Parts: sequence; structure tokens; C-alpha cells
Amino acid sequence: MVISPASISSALAMIAAGARGKTLKEIEKAFAKSNDKDFGLATLILQEANRSALECTDSCSLKSANGVWLDKEIIVNTPYKKFIETFGLEAAEVDFKTDVAGSTRKINKWVEEHTKKKISKLFQDGDLDELTRTVLVNAVYFKGNWLVPFDKEQTSIAPFYVTSDKKVDAKLMYHSGEFRYLNDMEKNCDIVQLEYEGSAFSMVVIVPHEIDGLHRITSTISLAQFTKWIADVRGSQKETVDVFLPKFKASHRVDLKKSLESLGISEMFCDRADLKGISEAGNLYVSSAVHEAVIDVNEEGTEAAGATGIGIGFMSLPPQVRADRPFLFAVLSHQTNSIIFMGKMTDPSK
Repeated sequence: MVISPASISSALAMIAAGARGKTLKEIEKAFAKSNDKDFGLATLILQEANRSALECTDSCSLKSANGVWLDKEIIVNTPYKKFIETFGLEAAEVDFKTDVAGSTRKINKWVEEHTKKKISKLFQDGDLDELTRTVLVNAVYFKGNWLVPFDKEQTSIAPFYVTSDKKVDAKLMYHSGEFRYLNDMEKNCDIVQLEYEGSAFSMVVIVPHEIDGLHRITSTISLAQFTKWIADVRGSQKETVDVFLPKFKASHRVDLKKSLESLGISEMFCDRADLKGISEAGNLYVSSAVHEAVIDVNEEGTEAAGATGIGIGFMSLPPQVRADRPFLFAVLSHQTNSIIFMGKMTDPSK
């Protein structure tokens, strides 16, 4: 499973820019941010996304694109048009009412182009219909080369323990080098940071000590704990660590409506939605919210489209992080301290 919090945030920013009243308040509460200026919250989120993209180098690329598709019957407010232009959002007119299939193909083609063909069908049949009036989409593409690549000759077939009773063959990469590393004795897991070239981005891998330990970790940790892990490992000193990491590819598509409603964002999905910042038409609401992300991790690096006290264990031999069991991972932007992609790998053979 993999998602892109950065992509979801950017898409919500475009909604926030046109939201008013309770609809906006719910989004602000979920982000724990508010701003009294016009387009304040949306501006903060999109500026953060732009700062991350500016840190890219030839060997590490982060591309983010935002698109707005409006039914030809919608009259867009002038301030919202200017907001779109300010952030370079792409806007296009479509005809959902009489050609929903053609409109869907047009949007999916745009997503495919902006994710280097990693995501080709974001919207499935039935996601959009003749009542759809506005579609807001963010596409994120990331490709990064490891600062210290894994040696392909060291990659070998080894067991990956899906559970204590089930194992599969996986291509396990290996590298012994200087990494930032922590051993959380209380939560029973290892945390290691793998940097990409240019040092603007990194991947943090969290591996439970027990084979079946991931469920316990994911069911008990909070966002604050996850954020603290990231801050602590980034602040640690580099040391020699033996890292074993499987090559893996993952993709995940999710209907965001339930997830957003669990965060308290529900008003925008019903007929009480106040999106008059987009158009004075009083019947606009969010009919669907879907998200898809893919990631590919190998010896060269990563290609993706789409947080207690810590005790440090000292030992005479180099510490070992062996991700041969289900684990968590996150791709971070150092410029903004934001999570570009995150997920869990439970079976690299799939």
C-alpha cells in the first residue's frame, strides 16, 4: 500500500481555495492551519509543494501538477481564476453533461502524462457522471537516485516473511555504509534513513523487530509519534549500518471520501457544501475524491508517482536493519519536512 500525502494535500488546497463557511473550517481543522487572508490555506499548502519541487536536481526529480476541469456551463469567479493563474494550475473546459466518457478520457490522459505513464486510469467508469461539474486533480511524480546505490551483485533471492507462518521469495538488496539509524527499544523497531542524491529528499524505513510486529505498530502509533521518529532519525549521527531492503513495486487506489470524513471533512460532499468561491452557482459539491499512487524501489533509487523516548542500542558489530518482514516507508522533502509518499510493504512478490 502506498499513498502520496503531498498529492492529497494539494488537491484539497484547490478545494479550500473555493470553500467558504463551514466547508472551509472543516478543511482548516483537519490541516490544523487557518489563515484569514483570501486563499490563505490553499496558498500555504501550494507554496510548500512548490518549495519541495525547487529542491530537485538532475538526479532527483519531483514534479507536481494541478489541474482544474470545469463543465462548460460553470461560470468561474474571477478571483478563483486569478488564483489558478498565480500557481500555474492548468484549467480546461469539458462537457460532462453530454460527453462524460470523453471528459473522463481527457482527464485520465492528463494524469498519465504528468506521472510518466505510471498512472493511466485515475478515474474509473462510473467515478464521474453527467452531474459532475468540476474536477480538481493533483499529479505527483518522483524519481530519485540513492546517494549511495545498492550494489546489484549483492542482491540475492531471500525469504521475506509476510507472517510468521508464511514466507515468499524476494530480491533482497544489501549495502553496508554510513546511515542515520535509531533503535526504538520501546516500540520494538529500527528506523534508518536512506538519502537520495542532492540530499534534498530521503526515504525513512521503519522495520519492526518481530516478524508480525507491523500491525501492533500501525495500530498504536500516532502522527506525532511518526513525526518524532522522522525528526529523531534525521537528527542522529551517521554510523555504519548493514541495510537489507527488498526491491519492490507497489500501487494503491483509494476512494478518499471515507478517509476524509473520518478527519471531519464531510460538508464538501453534501448539498450543504459552500464552494461559492469557485462559482456563485449554489449547487456545487464534491461528488468523488479518488487517489492513486505507485512506487518502484530498486538498487539505483526510487521512482514514484501520485508521524516516546528512543533508546539507542550499541553493539560491537554494525547494527543491522533487515527489512525481510512487513515494514513502513516514507519519502521526505527536507526543504519542507513534508511527506511526499508513504506506505507499507507487506509482500514484495506481488
